[in-house]
Amino acid sequence: EKEKKWVYRKILDEPASDLLYQDFDNDGEKELLILSPFHGEKIKIFKKGRNGEFIKVYERISPMPFAHAIYGGNLYGKECAFIGGREGKKELIAISFDEEKGNYIEELIDKGAGAANCMVFNVDNETKLLAANRETNEVAIYSFRRV
Repeated sequence: EKEKKWVYRKILDEPASDLLYQDFDNDGEKELLILSPFHGEKIKIFKKGRNGEFIKVYERISPMPFAHAIYGGNLYGKECAFIGGREGKKELIAISFDEEKGNYIEELIDKGAGAANCMVFNVDNETKLLAANRETNEVAIYSFRRV
């Protein structure tokens, strides 16, 4: 059997500790979301350009200190990033792409809890977000219902 080897290629010259690779804008091409620098305060999204280079298309304006929790999931057909910070406002947010407006939008889910980890799951036609809220010493479930 032939020996298989991994091939290294730098695709982005940015410090990052965590990432997601999803098709947020639903165009058939995945975007790259990073937390920068290591558990840093910046959230950025990059789209692949014509020559394969990644171009920044979104950066969250307000910082999220100690961004830690990160999960990519689908919320009723829309790709979302769920991100939590453990310092500052200790926000838990969802970022998605608004196809009608053509830009990224953010929804505040909670603040003050300081999620260290999170994940999305569906049960009984309802989307739930499970979060390990480190700064309040709890595990919580947030429910999302279509209105």
